[in-house]
Amino acid sequence: MCWRSGPGTAVRLVDGHEPNRGRVEVFWSSQWGTVTDDSWDMTDATVVCKQLGYERASSALHYAHFGEGLGPIWMDNVACSGNKKRLQECSFSGWGSHSDSHYEDAGVICVGQVTYPVRLVGGSSRNEGRVEVEYSGLWGTVCQDEWDIKDANVVCHQLGYSKPISIKVNAAYGRGTGHIWMQKVDCSGDERRLQDCKFDGWAVGDCGHNKDVGVVCSGTASIPLRLSGSSSGRVDVYYSGVWGTICDDSWDILDASAVCRQLAFASAAASYINSAHGAGSGHTWMHNVGCRGSETSLSQCSFSGWDSSLCSHKHDAGVACRSSVAPTSLRLVGGSSHNKGRLEVFYGGVWCTVCDDRFAMLSTRVTCRQLGYTGGTYRKSTDLGFGVGSGPVWMDNVRCRGSELQLSSCHHAGWGMSDCGHDEDLGIVCTGADPIAVRLVGGSTPHQGRVEIYYSGHWGSVCDSNWNLNNAHVVCRHLGYARASAYHSRAAFGWGTGHIWMSNVRCRSNEVRLQDCPFDGWGRVGTCLHTQDVGVTCEGAAPTPVRIVGGSYYGRVEVFYSGLWGTVCDDNWDYNDAHVVCRQLGYRQASGYYHNSRYGQGRGHIWLTNVCMQYCG
Repeated sequence: MCWRSGPGTAVRLVDGHEPNRGRVEVFWSSQWGTVTDDSWDMTDATVVCKQLGYERASSALHYAHFGEGLGPIWMDNVACSGNKKRLQECSFSGWGSHSDSHYEDAGVICVGQVTYPVRLVGGSSRNEGRVEVEYSGLWGTVCQDEWDIKDANVVCHQLGYSKPISIKVNAAYGRGTGHIWMQKVDCSGDERRLQDCKFDGWAVGDCGHNKDVGVVCSGTASIPLRLSGSSSGRVDVYYSGVWGTICDDSWDILDASAVCRQLAFASAAASYINSAHGAGSGHTWMHNVGCRGSETSLSQCSFSGWDSSLCSHKHDAGVACRSSVAPTSLRLVGGSSHNKGRLEVFYGGVWCTVCDDRFAMLSTRVTCRQLGYTGGTYRKSTDLGFGVGSGPVWMDNVRCRGSELQLSSCHHAGWGMSDCGHDEDLGIVCTGADPIAVRLVGGSTPHQGRVEIYYSGHWGSVCDSNWNLNNAHVVCRHLGYARASAYHSRAAFGWGTGHIWMSNVRCRSNEVRLQDCPFDGWGRVGTCLHTQDVGVTCEGAAPTPVRIVGGSYYGRVEVFYSGLWGTVCDDNWDYNDAHVVCRQLGYRQASGYYHNSRYGQGRGHIWLTNVCMQYCG
């Protein structure tokens, strides 16, 4: 006689000293018990490993390899077929029906990486609630014993928040149900995931739900997104370290528009329901999404909770986006100087890492060139001391030809399509020139305006945290002026767009360039908004240096601005303009002027366009 059980029965691994191995135990009739090794094989072991989120089993172990268990022996003569998703769906002799002793307890060793997601439940907003962890396919709670702010810090970071505000005990957000998965959690505060902290073991202890713990996190969490195709496809959401889908209930073009804008497309062309782009797997993270149409990211829209067990993958939502996606930005993080660090890519509204698999010198060349350098080297980030990232790994198996202008143009596995852990994050050390430009925008005269920085192929602004006259002096001297007469905050010259590149700039006033001053790191600006963009007013301008390239008295006109040589566009270019260039270089006048890159195409910035020296309307 064979038995099967319902979907709520959990399994766990015990006494393996590492999370991916141990004695197999099953929860039945409110008690944990073991499984005998009679007929125990790799098919059975693989079902256990997959139920726990691993890729497969590498070993099916017999004779209490991880020690003898205690209590009942729940399952004997287990016989799984390869398509079973949970151990209790397999055939076996019946709950508690056996003729064995604990010296025959079965064990497994699993292969692959697994993240057990956490979520907050029962709070009045998304950033607070009872802490729940999913293990063995079931959500359960965490006991408050020894819980402190360091443990809360790990939970908040795993969920994408900046830090915890407070911890809550004594089931402040209501009592949970089911298992209490973790007890006596002891985090250092630097762990990426709650499961990486020390604790007594899965469902080990006698804590009650009256001691369920909660947290309040600070800020708004970003929600990384990806599409199953390049510009259209199923929408996947990254939450708590795990990719999942969106349920299509109430899904419409307004929701699709928020997705497309977050992914840097111009707009949405269509919204799709009923898994039009194929069914996903794992969690259905969001449902009842309600966007108004003005949002720039999905996190700004309303939705119902995290993880909907009521919506199947037959109802996964999709989108089609219109217009080409904007080039992705890069930054280097964790290095001792701006030319080195862990490589991070800005995609889907979030900075995340690149895996080192198959990365080579041609890809390094493209990366460093996009960042404004001439060359560089690469190694694993941890080997170079740059640390590990968080969130999804955006790019894997990157293979460049070397001629690409952007790393995103190189072949790779797809956005977020990676099996790498953050121990494989890529580190880069770039060499050569460091052409990071500065400009002033939005002022009524050329010597004043919003400060913008050109980095990683994109202009971006500077946050006004700690902005002062010393910082302004450095900007003005960088641009060829004698000094600053005033500094401005709170977007005095209008809001910028795109990235905010720098925050908390701390110049001593003797630096040559703004990037030589201490600051928090490229793109690391916390909660700063474009309403805090800085500006300057400069005085005592020096003449803009000009040169001609290609011959001694003829050639391409180049202008030196912000520490960099750049070219002049030929729009409206005529004799009047050429005469001014020649007289500035010491010649009497111009004998000719030319368009369409007569003396070859320049490189870098095109500093001037629509030059008009005389008779301008």
